[in-house]
Amino acid sequence: MVKKIQNNTDAVNVIVGKDRQRGFYIAYFDSRQTTPRIMIGSTWVAHDQRYDRRYLVRIVETGYNDDYDLKQILTMVRENPQQHFDSRSLEYFCAEKAWLRLEGEFTSKGLEEVYDQPTILQTFLNPTTEQDEMLIAAPDTTYGFAIGTLRSATKTSESMVTLEDRFAGFRTLISGASGFGKSTLVRNIARYWLDNNEYGKLIDDLKGEYIDDTENERKQPVYGLFRHPKAKQNLYLLTARPRVFERRGLSTKIAGIIPLSINIDDIPPDSLGEVATHISPPQRAFLERYQDKKGLFSSLLRTTEDGEIFTDDWHTLFKGWILATKSGRTNTKNDDYMTDLGDFDKSSYTPIFSVCRHLQRLASRPFINTGQESCLPKLRELLKRGATIVLDKGGGLTDPDKIIISTVIANELYKHNEKFSSGDEVELEKVIPFVYLVEEAHNLLSNDRAKEGSTFVNFAKTGRSFQIGLAAVTQRPSGVDTNILSQFDNYITFRLTNDQDVKDLIKAKSDFQGYEGDIRTMKRGASVTAFGEPTKVQSIQVFEWTQERAVTMLSTEQASLMEKMKSRQATYSNPENVL
Repeated sequence: MVKKIQNNTDAVNVIVGKDRQRGFYIAYFDSRQTTPRIMIGSTWVAHDQRYDRRYLVRIVETGYNDDYDLKQILTMVRENPQQHFDSRSLEYFCAEKAWLRLEGEFTSKGLEEVYDQPTILQTFLNPTTEQDEMLIAAPDTTYGFAIGTLRSATKTSESMVTLEDRFAGFRTLISGASGFGKSTLVRNIARYWLDNNEYGKLIDDLKGEYIDDTENERKQPVYGLFRHPKAKQNLYLLTARPRVFERRGLSTKIAGIIPLSINIDDIPPDSLGEVATHISPPQRAFLERYQDKKGLFSSLLRTTEDGEIFTDDWHTLFKGWILATKSGRTNTKNDDYMTDLGDFDKSSYTPIFSVCRHLQRLASRPFINTGQESCLPKLRELLKRGATIVLDKGGGLTDPDKIIISTVIANELYKHNEKFSSGDEVELEKVIPFVYLVEEAHNLLSNDRAKEGSTFVNFAKTGRSFQIGLAAVTQRPSGVDTNILSQFDNYITFRLTNDQDVKDLIKAKSDFQGYEGDIRTMKRGASVTAFGEPTKVQSIQVFEWTQERAVTMLSTEQASLMEKMKSRQATYSNPENVL
């Protein structure tokens, strides 16, 4: 009897070695492996048949088994124009090569950290199944919230992915090129925040795009946060143009509209350099010396009937700084004498005049006042209650205006928490746990500003000690000071097209090592996240922002998705239901 020989028609993909320099495994993929395609960022199960262990690997780079011999290929094509390559040639030329990142081991407990490496030539690769993907996603809504679905290269799974709530007291970097999903992510996070009053949330809305309905670059409608079921209880708008939104009827759809009004004395004297064009060393010395004088800036903005700066009592207010001339010392002994600038040394009052000019420019801005009510106490009160506040920066504000607003507000909140964080129980109760999400963060955390020790640098470096969270959104991670970039606790990145941005991001967060190719080629809405302690890296397709999501509680959708996942998991665990 002749034994029947059967040819294996399934692809045989196998690990053949390891790139020791980079730590990635090398695998050959059979030319018969056509579906799914071998793509950077795709996930595969590496089954070590020697020890019957299953590993999760991700493709980080692709190539070919060997370099093409162009002359030989052309000869074959000319001789057999209607025929495919023969089997041996096909095997030699067309087998694909891939470098693999080992991400975990599948066990009875789920996906766990790897302690043993796969066996070379006995570990075979197969695409991840839906059951595998549920183990990879491992959603946990106890300490987190749904943000999207699991992604493998361009393939999107039905398995829900959650992010751990690490915002208040933590630092989060959200990066990505324009148009690839950062704003959509912020809306999805805000949707969770509106249903959570455990800490305050302040969203820096650079373009005025979050709270009201707008259109995207494709002229498609983008639904505002005011549609959220809890908008009337927890959503506030802080804006320099309240009447615009009131005319749109927004005041009846959210919890409140707060006019952006900052008193000139809300600006700490030692922080004037952050919002003014340039502070010279003598000006800085003056401000440091009198930073504790109450109403300092208001007193410097006083004018005479002629509109000139009022200087008559400077020698009294700033005694020890204003130096009198010889004749001035004689004249000021007479109580009835009206002083004149000629009585004082010019070098002692010139820096004060320069500070006055800075203050006059600031006071001319529509959101800064002198002697009127400030919005900052109300802001602190709402954040203490766990409200979500959108800071509108649209409507014609200049770039310097936007920096001034963010800096003054952040400074106020930082100094408040710093003041009460080291006190007794009564004072500790006054500390406000909150997170500040700021856009265009590279403008606030650049190398230049980091050297100056700005407020947002304090947020990034020491904010955690004062229950302050910073969520920095940027298109250019390379524009953020490298010392600050590495201090973030959480990272979410969308597609980055600039090579230096990718390099700096991976230098700051080594857990992204091997994701370079995926980060450079991800489609819109696709992201890679690094959250938790120890860090959990996941590839995610962020939820699209639809009208249905805009009006639905995240907790409702999340519960529904979890129920579906549990149902599918029960199907897989019951052998009778598996075909």
